Amino acid sequence: MEFRAPITRMLLASDGSTTLLLEALLGLELHVEVARQELRSAGDLDRGVRSAIRAGRSDELLVRHSALRTAEGKIVSRNLVVTDAGSGTPMRGLLRDLDTPLGRGLIALGVSQSRRLLDWGLADWPLTDEAGAEGAVGTAAGDADLCVYKAYVLLEEDVPAIYVHERYNPEFVPADR
Repeated sequence: MEFRAPITRMLLASDGSTTLLLEALLGLELHVEVARQELRSAGDLDRGVRSAIRAGRSDELLVRHSALRTAEGKIVSRNLVVTDAGSGTPMRGLLRDLDTPLGRGLIALGVSQSRRLLDWGLADWPLTDEAGAEGAVGTAAGDADLCVYKAYVLLEEDVPAIYVHERYNPEFVPADR
């Protein structure tokens, strides 16, 4: 699937901080809004998410629903972030900070990390302004526009640590093919 817009192609090809790349491409400072963060049983989540971070069905996971917003409050991306709740590694500890976007936190932390792309494509972008929309879940016909999504896992010292699923607002990241 080819996308026309250079910004879309760059986001999908990038293996670095999405926050910093979006800020550079849009010329805007972005802020994180955590709609909810909760502990959930891994068995409640999609098998692909569990597999990406090597979680067993009985593991307890930290699940975050968030959005990156402009200073004016417009949502640029909706994000689902999942990690093992029992691990106290420095990278996973970043999720305790509800005010710093994950990308900025990773850079400030200075730990060795990389990203492995798992999937990308088109999903629904809900027309409501709810930050906590889940993953790539569809909505009823007429209630959404198409958007681009990207799913990847953050590796900490080559170990899958954090699953991230980002959907990008088509107003900022065109879904045109």
